[in-house]
Amino acid sequence: MNLSTMLRESAGKTSGVVYATGIMKGREVLRMIADCRAQETIRVTTARILSEGRR
Repeated sequence: MNLSTMLRESAGKTSGVVYATGIMKGREVLRMIADCRAQETIRVTTARILSEGRR
């Protein structure tokens, strides 16, 4: 069984936010959040650089 199936069955949700703190350790969740935020920053920075280069 994969993690998404476990979360869906334990939370009873098929969409929306599901908190996985009971399954994952806090430091793993923090690392995943940091990775997600870093990727968002990369996208914004890349878009800015590309738009500046087109001017």
